[in-house]
Amino acid sequence: MYTKALPARTGKESPVSDFLDTLSFRELSGQFLATQNPARLFRMADTIDPIDRYEPTSGKHLHAQSALETEEYEDLPALSIVLAAYNGEPYIREQLMSIVCQMEHQDELIVSLDPSNDNTQQIIQNIQSTNVDLNILLVHGPGQGLIANFENALGYAHNPVIVLSDQDDRWKGDKLDVIRHEFAKNPKLAALVHDARICSEEMETLEPSFMKAHGSKNGLFQNLVRNSFIGCCMAVAKPVIDACLPFPKPIPMHDQLIGLQALRMGEVEFIDEVLVDYRRHDHNASQLHPSSLGEQIRWRMQIVKALWKRKPQSRAH
Repeated sequence: MYTKALPARTGKESPVSDFLDTLSFRELSGQFLATQNPARLFRMADTIDPIDRYEPTSGKHLHAQSALETEEYEDLPALSIVLAAYNGEPYIREQLMSIVCQMEHQDELIVSLDPSNDNTQQIIQNIQSTNVDLNILLVHGPGQGLIANFENALGYAHNPVIVLSDQDDRWKGDKLDVIRHEFAKNPKLAALVHDARICSEEMETLEPSFMKAHGSKNGLFQNLVRNSFIGCCMAVAKPVIDACLPFPKPIPMHDQLIGLQALRMGEVEFIDEVLVDYRRHDHNASQLHPSSLGEQIRWRMQIVKALWKRKPQSRAH
């Protein structure tokens, strides 16, 4: 049985893409010059400047333990893990078990399940029933695609740091611990992006480092041109999520929008620790193969417009 605490969000299905192409800015700008009224788009991009930095109110402090010459952090933030599920029977149990074994009592796991025709719901409910000491919430998804499903899940998240999760990966055992300490260490941190091992369906290594294979880089301009934000490797401060919801429409993918918004609102850190086994198979919602040039241009225009529209109301407090 579903637990329904809040009304589900709704939204239109948006195209899903990988954004992990090798399109250079020279190629991109050349194509923009051939589009209708490209100057307006560049003027809009110029207005996407960093907005006022938010000041977290979670009371995170750090202190030195001089005897050991190490730093320990008080008041580690509570985490909200959000997972969008749909026909996830083959892998979702393995993923959920890799999550719940790391959760603390103050954490919450929100699973938004789109209408499915397999045993995904039963698997989730079984994990709920065997982990009654943990806050695991299962909610109805809107049935309008991946982006709308994630938007729905994010609407239920309450903790200071929100961790995005796919249904078919497998987390390393120290993922949540690393996230807690990175956010406690840096109160200005708006988003953390870690590395992943790209795996086959049978968990054989395809690429040992996602970041190295795809040339991931920090920075607003770089990620407008070539996206390095991938949701399964992201943890985000709640004010950033609040500034992104509801998602503008259309957008090509939610994780790029969230990452770019984080760059506008605070500090974003990329770390080279591999904290996820990122499973690739025939039924992934997103793909790693390059999209067509026309799609790449159209999606970047959508992201620029979405950020431009977000600026007036996206100041986090």
